Amino acid sequence: MPEGSAAAPDDSFVYITNTGSDTVSVINAKNGKPATPFTVGKSPEGVAVTS
Repeated sequence: MPEGSAAAPDDSFVYITNTGSDTVSVINAKNGKPATPFTVGKSPEGVAVTS
C-alpha cells in the first residue's frame, strides 16, 4: 500500500513509503529500475529527502 513519495534533490531516485509492508521502495528515476526496498518503522506514511 503506497502512501507517500519524495524525489532526491538531484532527481536521481524516487522514494515511496509502503504502509502494508513497513518498507520504503527506491526507484532509479533515470532508468525506472527498482532497487531493493528497505525496512523502516511501522506503517510509514511519508518520506522526506534532504541533501
